[in-house]
Order: sequence, then structure tokens, then C-alpha cells
Amino acid sequence: MGIYFEIIGLPGSGKSMFFKAAVEHLERIGVRVFHRQNGRPERRLLSLYLSRHEPLLWGGSLRSLWSPLRDRLGVAFLGSKGLEAVLLRSFLDSHMELMALILKVLIRRGFPSWERELVLGRYLDSFAFFQIVQEVMAGSEAILTDPGLIQRGIALLGYRSTETRENDFLDYLGLTPLPKVLISVRVLPEVCLARMQQRSFPRRLRGLSDQDVMASLEICQTYQDVAEGEMKKRGVTLIRVENKGPLQTSIEQLQAGLDGLHFRA
Repeated sequence: MGIYFEIIGLPGSGKSMFFKAAVEHLERIGVRVFHRQNGRPERRLLSLYLSRHEPLLWGGSLRSLWSPLRDRLGVAFLGSKGLEAVLLRSFLDSHMELMALILKVLIRRGFPSWERELVLGRYLDSFAFFQIVQEVMAGSEAILTDPGLIQRGIALLGYRSTETRENDFLDYLGLTPLPKVLISVRVLPEVCLARMQQRSFPRRLRGLSDQDVMASLEICQTYQDVAEGEMKKRGVTLIRVENKGPLQTSIEQLQAGLDGLHFRA
């Protein structure tokens, strides 16, 4: 597998903007990046996965050729749900304890049905995408998603929460795939709240009072601090971006951190 990047930050911190800036800079310096924001896995990646694991080989009969060809037609024209399910099962087989922890949190916190479906659906999409990319990417390529698995853990335990559960988060970090690089976008919670008031709130924070949103942001900030410390202890490269001054200065800070990795494309 190539270089696995994670990016974390509070909602309203500008994380998605820095995600795009990171992708653009990496590609500019010659690193191919498999990247995505919330959405389904790309059919191109599914086709690459099939080509690697089920090559089209002539076995002497049309019958032997039909099965892999049918799968490719499904990817191209039918939405590829069956293959995504196979990839998802492959990830879950290797990360059953992580899935059990996620389900335990969902059950314990008593989320309404819409929130359980939203959280679980986005997790499963992330898992399927991660499994596809790690199978097809070369060592000189990179994966970066918004949000990544660490950020999803921050949101899972922090959004609409009334208390910090650092042990749960540490358990979560211990079960997620280890990134090589963590990009952490730092902004004060009160600044994030003001930005969201002007623009929009994530769906899971809508309908809360400003006081309750602020409490969630403070808990998420605690988890962000924990993630930074734990990843550093585990040898992950940390790139901290302070998004509190001129935007260009913050972007240059990010770019300098990426340039300092010294990997070859």
C-alpha cells in the first residue's frame, strides 16, 4: 500500500478546503492521489480491483470468460452494488472489532434511526473505498479522504455528546488502520461556531442550541488533541495547520509540511 493520509479538524475549521489544497499540491509535485469526499466508490477503482483479482483470461470456452466479464458489465452499467458488498465484507473481516465498537457506541448513545442510518452508511462507504484503494494503489501513490476514519471517530463520539470518553476514542484509534501522515487543522471552537452560524451546520449538529454545539466542539477538540498525541506516539508524521491568520499563510504551512515528507512519486 502507498501513503495513507488522514486529515482531521473541527467542523467549520476549513478542513475540506485544506483537503482540496493537499490533493492539489500532492498531484502538482507528481504524486497520484486516490481521493474522495462523501460519496460512493468510483467505478474506475472497482474496475481496477477486478482487473487485479479477476483478470480476463481465456480458458478455452465462453463459459469461463463470462463470469469476470459479467462483473465488469455490472461495474460499468449496474451500479456495482454487489462488488461493493464483497469489498465491504473483506474490510469487515479484517476489522471486526472496530465495527463492533462502532455499533456499541451507536447503541449506547441511543441515536434516532435517521442518525444511526446516516452514521453507519457513511462508515460503510468509507470502509469499501479504503479496501478498494489499498488493493490497487502502488507504493508511490497516496490515499486521502474527507472525512477519513479518524475524523469519523471524532464525529461519532463528539457530535451531540454530553461527555468525553477518551478511553473509547483510544480504543477506536487502536483499531483503525494506521496512517503514515496526519494533517491536523487547528481552529478554536468559538471561531468554528461563528463560521457555521454564517454558513451551515453539519446535519448531525443541526437543531441544537449554540451552547450544545459549543459543547460538542469542545469535546471534538479534546479528541483531536488525543489523536495528535496518539499518532505521534505510534510514529505517524504530524502536519499541524494553524488556520487563524491569512489563508495563504496556512496553505503554505500545509505545503511545506507535505514537501518535507521527501517521498518519490
